[in-house]
Amino acid sequence: MRKLRTATPRRTPGAAPRGRLAAWLLGTLIGLTSSAALVAAEPAPYKSIAPPTSVDPGCTTATGALPVVALATDGVMKLLDSTFVQIPIMAAPMRGPLTARVTIVEFSDFQCPSCAAASHVLDSVITAFPRDVRVVFKQFPLDMHPHSFEAAEASLAAADQGKFWQMHDQFFAHQEDIDRSTIMGWACATGLDVTAFSRGLYAGMFRPRVMQDIADGDRLQVQGTPTWFINGRRYQGRRVLSELGQLVAALIARPTEVTPSESAAGHGANSAPSGSNSRAPR
Repeated sequence: MRKLRTATPRRTPGAAPRGRLAAWLLGTLIGLTSSAALVAAEPAPYKSIAPPTSVDPGCTTATGALPVVALATDGVMKLLDSTFVQIPIMAAPMRGPLTARVTIVEFSDFQCPSCAAASHVLDSVITAFPRDVRVVFKQFPLDMHPHSFEAAEASLAAADQGKFWQMHDQFFAHQEDIDRSTIMGWACATGLDVTAFSRGLYAGMFRPRVMQDIADGDRLQVQGTPTWFINGRRYQGRRVLSELGQLVAALIARPTEVTPSESAAGHGANSAPSGSNSRAPR
């Protein structure tokens, strides 16, 4: 808004002090009145609503955080993008029944603190809807995390022996300690055949699968972790149980809700339930 200049009373030689004061007050009053009128005439500026300060922005590959929207007034379905996508999940570790009405595909990084927090939210959702939700884990290690790619390979080496989720939990519980020596220690503690584990891991046997997951994420324009797709649609809400739980309940209640990626679905690596590959939610 352009600032109005307040009129300055002209000084008249010999004028009385009272006259000069009255002229100054009159000029000031005129200026203030004009400014108030202009302010009242201008429309109020648009105010964008910032996301709550408690929202975890996640780890990003680009500048800025993952998009976060408030719960829409016309229903929780607004938390999902309108575009359906196909996501290959046949070889990916998963837990939850194959007949689940809701499939959550998670692109994640084992050294991303936000991913560790999100894993607890997903555990809670599976606990709340044990017959209706399955979670599929897709590797998306970021360059900013020095040991995340090796951890991704190690988790798949563990999956080869039916222990993906056990290694998954170790990595998220001890993110800051991940390196080659601790990976081997956790493999031993998890009950893996360490010789077979290290042979496959350091021969690069699982690198192509990690690279394929990254390529899938790039194709879907995943820019940070964690990123969730629910029944083939990108989740745009906060990674908190209050919102995700409402959405899952709404999807379960929809009689026509289907999983578009079902054609690519299979038992996958360490799909639950399948003996030692399944795990109870934390």
